[in-house]
Amino acid sequence: ASGPLLITHCGMSGPAILKLSAFGARVLAEKNYEYQVQVNWLSRPTHKIVNVLLNLKKKHSKKQVIVRSPFEEIPKRLWERFVMATTIKTTFNWADVSHEQIDVLANQLTKSIFTAKGKSTFKEEFVTAGGVDLKEINFKNFESDINTDQTIIGGVWHISEGNLYNSMVNFQSQQIYNKVHLVPFGEYIPFISSLRGLISFFDMPMSDVFKGKSNQNPIVFDTQSLKKMAPLICFDIAFGNTVRKSNISSLFMVNISNDTWFGKSIGPYQHLDIARVRTIENNKWMIRATNDGFSALIDNNGTIVDKLEKGVTDVLDGSIMLLDKRTIYSQYGYYLPYVLALFILLISVIIRLCLKKQY
Repeated sequence: ASGPLLITHCGMSGPAILKLSAFGARVLAEKNYEYQVQVNWLSRPTHKIVNVLLNLKKKHSKKQVIVRSPFEEIPKRLWERFVMATTIKTTFNWADVSHEQIDVLANQLTKSIFTAKGKSTFKEEFVTAGGVDLKEINFKNFESDINTDQTIIGGVWHISEGNLYNSMVNFQSQQIYNKVHLVPFGEYIPFISSLRGLISFFDMPMSDVFKGKSNQNPIVFDTQSLKKMAPLICFDIAFGNTVRKSNISSLFMVNISNDTWFGKSIGPYQHLDIARVRTIENNKWMIRATNDGFSALIDNNGTIVDKLEKGVTDVLDGSIMLLDKRTIYSQYGYYLPYVLALFILLISVIIRLCLKKQY
């Protein structure tokens, strides 16, 4: 597997790990998730990296090895780790490094070995279903070659123009929605460009997800009738105006979320209640799918029609109503209280002026 690799406090994650865990799901399950992973951090063959390092030894002989990473892909903090994993001392200049040490360093950069022992803390990051024969899937559009009328909607890591997005995709129509509201310190680090270099902690490879545009179109879920749904990912559901805008031409809402991060806190319960409020505000049904929180079908009055309890792995099978009637809030949003406040202020001024004239 190839792609961006994220280093987190729990281990490795990101598109490369998700690809590996998906395509090797059955093999990893058979090994009880105890295996070794070889990582090529530079996506280049070892002999080419050896040549780069030898060239550095020749041109920058008086410079310290550990001070600066010679590769753009490797941040300073990670480079220090690679150097310290060899017999190269932190005080060494490039002239002090032997050819044997350069070979060892090149292998660290292109053939690092890491051992995995079991699933992560949240237990849900590996795709272990493996219930579809790979021969039945068209990987160009992620459609089933057997049943092409089936609409599949899911969450993916989406890379566009070099930027990483947390996205929802309709695999049949290939429409993509990129999450608008990202979680600070979970999906991105605020002011990271200013923080890097100030504190060594911020020099480590971290999640750097880009947020989607605020004016994205709803997703078409029926390519024949062109009926649309409002896509919402995790934290998006907490922002009433974002939900309102996504429902302008939608008939129902879909909210997917990774609620494992809440652990045993009240977070999943609050998330479900927020979703119920959004259905009332917009007069729309909602399909909610989570990997450890509450998956539910919620009607336009905020009533939970059916749900899967937290921590339960199952399939939620049900029906929803498609509604196009919009509420006053859905149509006008926060403009109505502003207009009302201005109207009251205007009336107050008029009354004040009238009273002054009388006296």
